[in-house]
Amino acid sequence: MPYGPQFVVTVRYGGAERSGTNGAVHLRLGDTIANGDGREGSWTGEIEVHLPGDPAELGREECGVLAFDTPLEDVKSLEARVDSPTSTWTLAALDWFQIEDVERHTLWQSSPMPETEQRFAAGVQPAETGSREIVLTRDFALDRLPSARYAVTIETGTEPGAGTSANVLVRLLGATDCHLTWLALNDPDESVRSGAHRRYGPFTYVDHDPPTEVEVRLEDMTADSDRWQLLRVVIENLDTGRTWIADCDSWFDWTSVQQTFPLAEKE
Repeated sequence: MPYGPQFVVTVRYGGAERSGTNGAVHLRLGDTIANGDGREGSWTGEIEVHLPGDPAELGREECGVLAFDTPLEDVKSLEARVDSPTSTWTLAALDWFQIEDVERHTLWQSSPMPETEQRFAAGVQPAETGSREIVLTRDFALDRLPSARYAVTIETGTEPGAGTSANVLVRLLGATDCHLTWLALNDPDESVRSGAHRRYGPFTYVDHDPPTEVEVRLEDMTADSDRWQLLRVVIENLDTGRTWIADCDSWFDWTSVQQTFPLAEKE
């Protein structure tokens, strides 16, 4: 049983062409910046994440809760390694990571990579390596960022058909924030009914001062969730008590699955 801190790791696909992989992606955290083959310093145990290579999902984010067996006081880097015995196309073009310590409510993020630098390597045939396993490694430098805990409340309309069975995601927009992570609110099997007043969180997020907009998106819409009326979104900073409100009063459907609303601070 791992005894170290738990981390939520968010991985974002890059926009490079054919950026998927049919291999396994392995991650570990370190307290030093690796240089070439140098692996000095302390490193966590390695975990595997599944990043299916679907070209239609470029730019999406993959998130998972991970427990490492080596506690680290000062995370500085993330090492990503890809194993693939058969791939002949680009392996895991990734452009950004976020690491959250869920116990201490702290965040680390990597700098977004230009599209030309996202690729690990072009495909390599096993015959060229003399091995059935192709191993490609890349290190991402991480910066620790100021963070805060937020609660998110959504209110839906009461008109017929105002609820939804789709997944509701939000993210906060601010003048200084360029690394944006979507927060999944309802569980995949949880419907948001008409007249609902739901509070979700706490979420650890990059500290905005203040957030200026909230972006809302529906995912996995079906025939039963092709419309949704959102009345209001309330954002609470649980550390400072500050609250921001977006009065939306807007319908979502197949033609408008993602919308952005201005936030005003509550007096």
